[in-house]
Amino acid sequence: MKFSLVLVSSFALLSSTTSATPVDQKSGGRSISLSKRGSFTGPDGTDTNALRDHLSHATAKIQNGFRAYSRNTGRRHRLDHPASQNSKTNEIDSSFEDTETHEKRTTGHSTLENDGNALWHGEISVGTPPQIFSVDFDTGSSDIFLPHKLCHINCEGHKSYDNSESSTSKDATKPFTLRYGDGSQVRGLQYSDDVQIAGITAYNQSFGAALAYSSGFSSDRFEPDGLVGLAFPALSDYHTNPIFHTLVEQNQTDEAVFSFKLSHEDSELYLGGVNKALFKGDFSWMPVTEEAYWQIEMDGVTLNGTLIKLNATSNTNRTPSFTASTNTTSTPTPPF
Repeated sequence: MKFSLVLVSSFALLSSTTSATPVDQKSGGRSISLSKRGSFTGPDGTDTNALRDHLSHATAKIQNGFRAYSRNTGRRHRLDHPASQNSKTNEIDSSFEDTETHEKRTTGHSTLENDGNALWHGEISVGTPPQIFSVDFDTGSSDIFLPHKLCHINCEGHKSYDNSESSTSKDATKPFTLRYGDGSQVRGLQYSDDVQIAGITAYNQSFGAALAYSSGFSSDRFEPDGLVGLAFPALSDYHTNPIFHTLVEQNQTDEAVFSFKLSHEDSELYLGGVNKALFKGDFSWMPVTEEAYWQIEMDGVTLNGTLIKLNATSNTNRTPSFTASTNTTSTPTPPF
């Protein structure tokens, strides 16, 4: 099965697929609107502290994915260079230390919000009857986490999941801890339940219900209630399928393609294809170099109007790659 991601911004087009062969694009569909708030810039210029924190979190998230990839595959990810290791990998957020763990095939789209020019978030529902949550849609990770109703650390202000109120909830009886190199953490229990996104249901989808958030996920610093990962299974800390893989396996989408329009307004996540009303012309399809992140090779970069062509590095004999992540406005790459 070929999975494809299309990202369309107001400035550039980026596409990625596990095959260089173009995917036939079908018409129709539904979407989730996305919203995004704030900015790294202000009247006095760039907010360097906010940008530094954002880059630290983005790098830490990638390192967490490298660790999950190594556990799941038994090998090191090719972008995981020793020099890129975050020195804070083993540090723990002090705010977290007192935690105690007690239908038819279709397409869909979801409206997204802009969160600090860093997070694109929209709504999903979980359970029967549905419980509504705002979530960060992240192509740079693979798992879902939401606050549990018993969450007692840094969950105030977030909506919480009540498994006792859902007739389709199943307790997986597995604890989980997600640790990031910047010290932020999420800890709780794994469940499965019916998760609806853009009007399409992933039945018996695995996710984490957090009993504690570190301060980085408190409502004053992280507006969405939780996060939905859209990368590949190799990055899953739960050792389960990400939600889009579940939708495809359950024949809930027309195509194994999802796409984003990322802009200052009218942004959206589109499941099962692309929204043809949002673009003109043809896509350039690029092969995913490794099914973990949405990772493609770079031909070059433009710096101050000058094109710098990139060649294979001497130590790996591979062209530098980058990952397409909706969780960050930056594009972390290995040295080249």
